[in-house]
Amino acid sequence: NDKIFALVVDDGSNNKKINTQGIQEKCKIPIDFLMLEENQGIEYALNIGLKHILNEYKSVKYIARLDCDDINLQNRLKLQYNFLEKNKDISFIGSNVRFVDTNNKHLFSLKLPASNKEIKKKMYFNAMFIHPSIFFRKEILKTIGLYPTNKKSAEDYAFFFNVIQHFKVANIQKALVECVMNP
Repeated sequence: NDKIFALVVDDGSNNKKINTQGIQEKCKIPIDFLMLEENQGIEYALNIGLKHILNEYKSVKYIARLDCDDINLQNRLKLQYNFLEKNKDISFIGSNVRFVDTNNKHLFSLKLPASNKEIKKKMYFNAMFIHPSIFFRKEILKTIGLYPTNKKSAEDYAFFFNVIQHFKVANIQKALVECVMNP
């Protein structure tokens, strides 16, 4: 019964030939496109997307993230949705991730800690979530706010750190996203 849709935020890319109609025809869910005029940085694009969801999609319960070129694997969204529906005390999750090169050749897989306790302990040394794998309850934004814009190139880590200060988190111990390492 939950409405599923995708929001694509184009952060002022030079590729003005994005075929939004062709993309929509290939997808099985509705897609909303936000085409920004100029690139201000990822943290601004992320926040514009979150603000759009907060203002236009008030009934949405969950938010997932994915980068351009990355791929959801093995029913990622369904598994993460079911996990949060079953574990009401957890508000934010990620997963293990596979990394490939631009020719889709497997490079390595990253296994992240599963439990809230282990994630919180290790977050002081490095990010314990891979950004394109995150899935969270929209309501957490009321407490933590949006992505910080004063942490250039570390907006994701700062966002995750804010999350762990207020909410229980976890990582599903299965690779649910394939990330492209593009030089």
